[in-house]
Amino acid sequence: MKIGKWGLFRNIISMLKIPQWRSLLVVVGLNVLLTYPVFFTVYKWYPIQQFPQDAQTYISLSQNMISSEVVAPFRHRILTPLMANQLSVLPGWNTRIASYLEPRVQTLFFYFMGINYFWILATSALLFYWFRHCLYLSSGVSYLGSVALMLSYPMMSNGYIPMMDAGAHFFITLLLIFFYKKQWKWAVFFGMLGALQKETVIVVAGIWGGLLYATRGQWRLFITGILVLLPGIVVFEGLMYVFPADSCYPPLLGAQLLDFPARFILYLFSSDMLTQVVFANIGLVLGGVGHLWLRARAVKIQFPMVWLLIWPVLFAISVILNIGPGNAGRICGFGLPIYLAYQLTVLDAWLQIYGTHFFDRLQRPVS
Repeated sequence: MKIGKWGLFRNIISMLKIPQWRSLLVVVGLNVLLTYPVFFTVYKWYPIQQFPQDAQTYISLSQNMISSEVVAPFRHRILTPLMANQLSVLPGWNTRIASYLEPRVQTLFFYFMGINYFWILATSALLFYWFRHCLYLSSGVSYLGSVALMLSYPMMSNGYIPMMDAGAHFFITLLLIFFYKKQWKWAVFFGMLGALQKETVIVVAGIWGGLLYATRGQWRLFITGILVLLPGIVVFEGLMYVFPADSCYPPLLGAQLLDFPARFILYLFSSDMLTQVVFANIGLVLGGVGHLWLRARAVKIQFPMVWLLIWPVLFAISVILNIGPGNAGRICGFGLPIYLAYQLTVLDAWLQIYGTHFFDRLQRPVS
């Protein structure tokens, strides 16, 4: 799609009009230049004691993968801690930092942060591919979407610190693309890896398969997608068998359903949830306003609105499992590739209609 005349952005767009794999490297390179200061600032100047308790738990897990006393569900999310543990035999970036950690722990902290930064960069490249080569948005808008991911509230609050969210976003985006392109063999492999990162990956991928295929009556493809995720479920169940959880995890579904109506209201209007909604979904709200503006002018966008049901479905699951209002907002944030796709589709339509007229006016000679 054409997006009009972007002036200074013209060179960037022309760079992105190269073979797909090289364009992804260009995206990663540009994003490193843009966000490396964020990574360095968090690593050097933010004490780990100010991070959520989860971050300290994962650092503790990475120190001792076998006999760790970390409890479920953190104990079952082993991929990034395991990678950090294995990389810690290499020299770390042991510059003086605000966390004041022991040298061994600081090395783990550095590699954990570095791995998460890799996940974020890789996810930004995958999103560019998703927007450009699956949804066929323009190159400039697709790159804007990859930048929006790296600077989004879910990433800025939980992605650049030692938690599992950055890797979960990577595997969710990857499975989203594999499901969309029906590349089932790759989906099986990365579904199993995603289960090692965080069980949320399998849940979100299953919901995405339902929205992508079941809502269109393509039941054979929907069942195929569920079968593809079974190895990942088996891997996670295996972790639960090797590292048994206490009797309170996972919660009893029947008991949670009985309290669902009252808890739904409590979650929906809690300050933690409202904060997450305002900061994490402001772009979704603006996209909806822009979409209504286009509809009022009889302009249609090529986006299946049923995909946006992923937000209420994730919220309902969070309420049922009673994970807390703040965590419910985080879980809803894992639908970010869908939310961004909607926002960018609206923006792309706007630029095609109004952007060209705007730039044409700028270039009109003054009489």
